[in-house]
This record gives sequence, structure tokens and C-alpha cells, in this order.
Amino acid sequence: MLRCFALNQEAFQTSIEDVVHFLALIRTAMKTIRLTRSSREVVHSLLKYGNLNDFKLVLDRIATEAEEVYYWNHTRLGREAARQLETKVKKMPRFLVDIASRKEFWDYISAKERGKYSSKDLLPIKSVENRSLYIRLAAYGMIGVAKKEDKDLLLKLTEHSYQSSIGPK
Repeated sequence: MLRCFALNQEAFQTSIEDVVHFLALIRTAMKTIRLTRSSREVVHSLLKYGNLNDFKLVLDRIATEAEEVYYWNHTRLGREAARQLETKVKKMPRFLVDIASRKEFWDYISAKERGKYSSKDLLPIKSVENRSLYIRLAAYGMIGVAKKEDKDLLLKLTEHSYQSSIGPK
């Protein structure tokens, strides 16, 4: 049922109460499921129809996964998140400011090198394989909520390499 809602919500004749109910189900699922390829539509639904807390939940779940979270289209997920956050958030939230302040958000740090850095420099990700998805979704979130006073961050994001690694693994 969640997949059907996620793929074609417009096909339903839903009320606001139905949407709220479905979002509650999706949030519950998001808190308990493993982030496998088949969970992509749950994540997509939450980013498309949810709020800032849902966006943070998605980032936190990606960060806590010990294995790679593989979603085939980061861009679509990110655009949905940015579009949803753009109208709902009035200023850059503290958790996105924190992410943008970390060295590992801007520079690739290999798994071997991570031990040499302070936790304040590192992203809160268990698996470096999830860095790419994490930083791209975070950047889309930053873009979506950015206001006039965030122009320096936006300019810096245009120069971000978004690399998940350097050279062969």
C-alpha cells in the first residue's frame, strides 16, 4: 500500500486526514525498516510529502546504516526534498548548518583516514559508502531552505565536487 501511495498519490481521492494517516505509516516504516533498494519508495514518499523532521529522519537513517544504502537516483530524491522544504522552512536549520560546517562534507576522507580527524570534522555516517547519498541529499536540503542570507553557502555548493571517493577503491 505504501508503494502504491508513493508512486501515484494523485490517483487516490484522498482527504487531508488520509494523507496524514499515510505519512504516519510511512514515518513508522522509516524508523524500523532496513534501507535496502526496495525501501527507496518509502524514502521518496517521505521526502516528497513530509516535512523538515522527515527530511532529518531520512538523513539520520542513512547515517546510521552500517552497510551501503543504494538508491539509483539521488537527484530525484534530492529535488523532491528541496521542493518540499522550500515552502515549509523559514531559515536554515541548525542540523544542516552543522553538516555544512564539517570538513568531510566538503572533502573526501577515506575510511583509513577518518581516525585521524576529530568527530567535529567528520560526518556522522557509519559507512563511508553512504557519504555520497548523504551529502547530496543534505545539499539539496540546503538549497531548498536557503534564503537570501545563505547566498555564500549556495555559491560554495556550486563548487562542491560531490565525490564519494578519489581514485580506485
